[in-house]
Amino acid sequence: MIYKNDKIGKTKGITLIELGNGDVMVGAIRCKQNKYTGIEFVNNQKKPIGTKHNTVGCTTDNTNPQVILSFKNIESLEVVERALAKAKVFLKNIEL
Repeated sequence: MIYKNDKIGKTKGITLIELGNGDVMVGAIRCKQNKYTGIEFVNNQKKPIGTKHNTVGCTTDNTNPQVILSFKNIESLEVVERALAKAKVFLKNIEL
């Protein structure tokens, strides 16, 4: 679920995207006009995790995202990929 003005630890007023319940659709988008690509996050009805997003590959003209991570160069995308890989290791270490 996407929560606005939430609190994590001592940090208040953030937008939290909580993944793992199947209620957030995640899809890749592109915008040729503004020359960016991105990942969109949309609150949705709960579905099995990994269900294909019905707008994958579309522009934001066809969707109603609540949060977008946008990228204008490969290097910034690679930074996020590395952070996700590290987060995956952290998660594996805290799971029982």
